Amino acid sequence: MGEHIPRGLPQGKRGKTAEGGAKPGRAPAPEEDDRFALLEGRVDAMADEIAKLREKLDQPKIETRVAPEVDQAVRAAQGKALAAVETLALTQSLHRELERGRGFAGELDALKDRGADAQLLAALAPYAERGAPSGKDLLAVFAPIGKRLRASEDAAAPGASMTDQLLRDAQKLVRVRPVTEGAKPTMDVLVPLIEKALARDDLAAAADAFVKLPDAAKTQAKDFGDSLSRRQAAEQAAATLLANAIAGLGHAKN
Repeated sequence: MGEHIPRGLPQGKRGKTAEGGAKPGRAPAPEEDDRFALLEGRVDAMADEIAKLREKLDQPKIETRVAPEVDQAVRAAQGKALAAVETLALTQSLHRELERGRGFAGELDALKDRGADAQLLAALAPYAERGAPSGKDLLAVFAPIGKRLRASEDAAAPGASMTDQLLRDAQKLVRVRPVTEGAKPTMDVLVPLIEKALARDDLAAAADAFVKLPDAAKTQAKDFGDSLSRRQAAEQAAATLLANAIAGLGHAKN
């Protein structure tokens, strides 16, 4: 199916390559392509229906003329449905570009002009020009931080004796705790959890593990934590915009 670009949809960034300056995105998962292909089909079908209705309404009325107020109401409904289709196409394109790590400034500006939620757009704005980092991009940033966090946990406290250090090392090898005791996860547990979640682009799981770090560790990794939080907020904002656009299309059809 060829890409259908409704009226008003930014076209300037379609077909950009790495040579043209666009950031190369990561390949989407097969199930993601299937989901977007299904959504594109729905958008194209609705756009075709509206185009046919527009042609029919634009034809000269020879034998029968509807009342002006009826004709105005039909045209208003047609315009509302067409706007909903275009908004959905814009939002779908933004969502896909975000997931692929590419910029989406055109879509963001168009959605702003259409009155999309300003708070959701603000969460996406930092990545509009250059694209958002993937989980693997964030992993590359976190990996050296994780090593430092694990090393700091292994280090003996200032003034600790050799015996204290030996006991500390032994506890890392054998951890025996009563079942009822709420054991706090260690760096050896949390750091790999964050790294594995980022490797599979599971930002929510990475954020859940990050907040369980001790306060001192979160302070050391504050810049990374802020980056992860902003990226997760952008993902949630794009998903909400897409859900709102689908709901808006349903209302326009009724």
